[in-house]
Amino acid sequence: LSLIGAVVCLLIIALTWTRRPSWISAEATAAPGDADVDLGLTAPRETGPAGGTRWIAPVVCGLLGALVVAPWVGVLTAIVVFAMIERPRLRGLVMLVPAALLAVCALYIVVEQYRYRYPPVFEWPTLFPRARTLAWIAVMLLAADAIVDILRSRARTRSEARSASGSPGNRGGAPNQERQPGRDQGTA
Repeated sequence: LSLIGAVVCLLIIALTWTRRPSWISAEATAAPGDADVDLGLTAPRETGPAGGTRWIAPVVCGLLGALVVAPWVGVLTAIVVFAMIERPRLRGLVMLVPAALLAVCALYIVVEQYRYRYPPVFEWPTLFPRARTLAWIAVMLLAADAIVDILRSRARTRSEARSASGSPGNRGGAPNQERQPGRDQGTA
């Protein structure tokens, strides 16, 4: 399992290595005296997922959960990921679940340790088998969110590249923004 975890970490690093920082273009910034310029800095509107992301992410996350934890955890992870992709607003709620699961695990361990006074030995974590599965579900949900985010950002980058290459008049500024005379000289 450690080898699988290391390979997954290396894959995440490899997939995110090529990200370029996003900068605000100088053409989209306001010139002195422009009080009513639309900078286009609104949050990007979440559109429907791309066809590949809709199916690839649940399958990958489900297989990962099934291989690392248990088959039923893989099915659960795939269902949750599909729900996150179909309804992006659920992401915030789903990301509260790992924290809640780890809090339940911590409470369980504290209560069990208090009740049975387990000795401080090397195998101490194995004395709490019920907490192990809940902790793994939390890890799988966090990994699933990372995978969905990577796939969404790659799909978004590809769609932005396609839309930018399809419109030759757009030079990196806000879409459909007309150049006004006197704007380049800094006068209103």
